[in-house]
Amino acid sequence: MSYVKLDRKMLNWGWKDEPNMVAIWIEILLQANYKDEVWHGEQYPKGTFPTSLAKLSVNTGLSIQQIRGCLARLERTGEISIKSTNKLTRITVNKWEEYQCLEDNDNKQITNEQQTNNNQITTLKEYKNKKNKKNNSIRQFTPPTLDEIENYCRERNNGVDAKKFFEYYSVANWKDSKGNPIKNWKQKMMAVWEKDKPKVEEKKVLDTW
Repeated sequence: MSYVKLDRKMLNWGWKDEPNMVAIWIEILLQANYKDEVWHGEQYPKGTFPTSLAKLSVNTGLSIQQIRGCLARLERTGEISIKSTNKLTRITVNKWEEYQCLEDNDNKQITNEQQTNNNQITTLKEYKNKKNKKNNSIRQFTPPTLDEIENYCRERNNGVDAKKFFEYYSVANWKDSKGNPIKNWKQKMMAVWEKDKPKVEEKKVLDTW
């Protein structure tokens, strides 16, 4: 893990106004193991780490006396536990999970990002599918033959000149006056060509006696 989390609750931390305390606390968070480790045959669970006063002094720029004072304060207020030997100092962050919670929060963040990306991909696919369906409906239009138009006009008895209709849209590559592709030529005929067009009267056959 190449980072640690600094919780906003530190804004209300009792030692926030003490620069030395802030410096040593951040150093402790950075040094603490984020997973169980073994060092010199000793188990160091996450949240703990081996160190020394001299090492902390070098890393923070504080004197050893200042380090002692800061560690004593942190131990007194419950942030850390300290176990010292003649060789090293073992420091434990008492509420490591509360301060970091790396695995759970990171997994939630990754999951949320994946869900967001999946939703965006799904939306994009839906848009493309709708667009493809629309394009397919346009491509699937098949221009009618003159015979088909003549038969349709005869069936509807609409008085439309079938040949004129056929030639008009054939020249325009089956697009209307606005340049839009014709999707349904029968609807176009009814909506435009039959408008105000009188029906052709059928010839009546008179019975003879």
